[in-house]
Amino acid sequence: MTSYAAATPFCLVDPEPNVVEVDAASNTGIDDMRRVTESARYVGFGEAQGRAFIVDECHRLSAQAWDSLLKATEEPPPHVYYFFCSTNPGKIPA
Repeated sequence: MTSYAAATPFCLVDPEPNVVEVDAASNTGIDDMRRVTESARYVGFGEAQGRAFIVDECHRLSAQAWDSLLKATEEPPPHVYYFFCSTNPGKIPA
């Protein structure tokens, strides 16, 4: 798991490989969010076929990163769930 976490802008929440936490405080760019949306295409592991993406500190994302997430969150694959967390919700674009 260490090599996977080092190679991607997000990490798996141990012990559940179908829950992915994205640290938006340090991965603020469009390329980081594109990797997230690309990885969301794949079905989860094991019996649970769903995948959850937790975007932590989402108010830190750039405007371009939000734009890249727009289509993915409006029409997500049926097995994907997005959770956006923020300590400053006033900075999230409306």
